Amino acid sequence: MNDENVFKTLNYGLYVVGTKKEKNVGCIINTAMQITSGSNPLILISINKNNYTTKQILETKKFSITVLSEETTVNLIKQFGYNTSSKIDKYENINYEEISGMPVIKENAVAYIICEVKEVIDASTHYIIISNTTEYKLLSEKEALTYKKYQEEIKPKVIEEMSKEKSNGTKKYRCKICGYIYNGELPEDFICPVCGGSKEDFILIE
Repeated sequence: MNDENVFKTLNYGLYVVGTKKEKNVGCIINTAMQITSGSNPLILISINKNNYTTKQILETKKFSITVLSEETTVNLIKQFGYNTSSKIDKYENINYEEISGMPVIKENAVAYIICEVKEVIDASTHYIIISNTTEYKLLSEKEALTYKKYQEEIKPKVIEEMSKEKSNGTKKYRCKICGYIYNGELPEDFICPVCGGSKEDFILIE
C-alpha cells in the first residue's frame, strides 16, 4: 500500500506568491526552484489552478515570490494560506512594499524574486509556471522556513486556532477527504488547507 507520508519527506520551502492587477493578491505555495544558471536564471513554481491568485498571474504575466523565514507567524500563514484574495485584502495590516509593481512581503522574509511568466504547463490540479527572473534581493540572513517545519510546528497551531473560532451562526462544512471543518460560505476557489480538496469535496453539516 502506498504511504502518502513519503511526500512529506521531500524538501520543500514555503513562499508567498503575489501579483497585482486591480489590487494586490497573493497565496502560499510550497514549490519554487531555480532551474537554470546565469545572472537571470529561470524559476519554476507549482500553483493550484483553483487559486484566485493563479488566475491573476495568468493575466498579469508577472509575479513576486517572497521566501518566508522560520520566524513566520501563524497569523501570516492564516492570512495568505487559509483565505481567498477574491474576498479579502490579504495585504491589509501586513508589512509589504511594491517592487516593480509587485507586492513583496517584508516581515519574516528571507528574500524576494520578481518574475515574468515565460511558459505555463498544465499539470493536472496545478500549473507549472516557468518564469524569467528580473529582480531579486536577499533581505535577511534568517533561515528559510521549510515545508517540514511548517507541517510539524506551524500548521497544527493554525488548525488549532481556526478550530477554536466560533461560527457565529454561519454554516459549517466538513471535508469528505480529511474531516476538516470550515465555518462560513465556501468560496468557489476554496482549497482545503489540510488535504488540498476542492469545494466539491465539502458537505454541509450545520
